[in-house]
Amino acid sequence: MGDHSDRKEVGRKTNGLEHPGRKGYTTSMSDGPFASGQCSGPGSDCVCDECQALRTAALAGARPRGVPQVVYNAYLDARAALRADAPTEANRLLERLLGYLAEERGARPEQNLAAKLDLLRAAGVLSPRLRQSLFDEAASTDDTVPRAWAMMSIAEHAFYRLYL
Repeated sequence: MGDHSDRKEVGRKTNGLEHPGRKGYTTSMSDGPFASGQCSGPGSDCVCDECQALRTAALAGARPRGVPQVVYNAYLDARAALRADAPTEANRLLERLLGYLAEERGARPEQNLAAKLDLLRAAGVLSPRLRQSLFDEAASTDDTVPRAWAMMSIAEHAFYRLYL
């Protein structure tokens, strides 16, 4: 393996546009209206019209169409816990959220997270293309940041397949 220091640090297909002032960040094709390179998205300090509108809608309680309020609130709380570097809280919230999604599809409340994730896989909510290592990390009992990110990845995948 050679030196790859000249490569961008983004591991996804990109359209080659860079955000100003964010060296090494390349906009992906999926960044929607933010792919113009004019802003860095509503999570930044950008003051463009699109970002302001998204922030206003979020503050007003907007959520993606079809997503139950209880699911969306749990997701936002888990994201906030991850941003606050509180992996124990994020893990607790995400485990409850994934459990809720599984129980809505027939899992028993007393089942452990691994069994609930298996049920979501069998129900087609989770793609068989997701790596087993992601499920192994999510089903561990450690209150670590990698576990929280594994569960967040699984939850976002489930949301996409269930609600979008």
